[in-house]
Amino acid sequence: MSSPASNTIEELYIEQLKNLHSVEVSLIDALSEMANAATHPRIKADFAHHMEETRVHVERLEVILASHDEIGTGKTCGAMESIIRTGKELIHEKAPAAVIDAGLLVTAQLAENYEIAGYGCVQSYARVLGDAHAVTLLQKTLDEEARSSEQFCADSNELCDE
Repeated sequence: MSSPASNTIEELYIEQLKNLHSVEVSLIDALSEMANAATHPRIKADFAHHMEETRVHVERLEVILASHDEIGTGKTCGAMESIIRTGKELIHEKAPAAVIDAGLLVTAQLAENYEIAGYGCVQSYARVLGDAHAVTLLQKTLDEEARSSEQFCADSNELCDE
């Protein structure tokens, strides 16, 4: 997450919602590339499924931001860009397909853990600020991110067992 230039929890909340919006928008394209690059059918399907969930995450963030008369523009998240860049570099490696798939799963897990941390924080801010609708929407996203993280972990285990 970007360093806070905020003076209030509400300003920090909005800043971090915008950061998450940037993260999710970046991940849509990255997940599409990862789904195309993966060779294992289940991994391809899981990346494609999470890409569609990510589109919904963007929509939820836009609803929350709009309720505060804000839009989802902000700085590009350097941390997520670094994670995505690592995944893109893996795609172009001259390695066995299973190794590339395993590396892409690492990239996906790093992204999921980053998102889970961010969503957990903004949900806490929403709770403190009395933004009950946002708390509900953010919990849905947290649940989906956790399921995706678990699925990517299961995919890694399955890949290693083959």
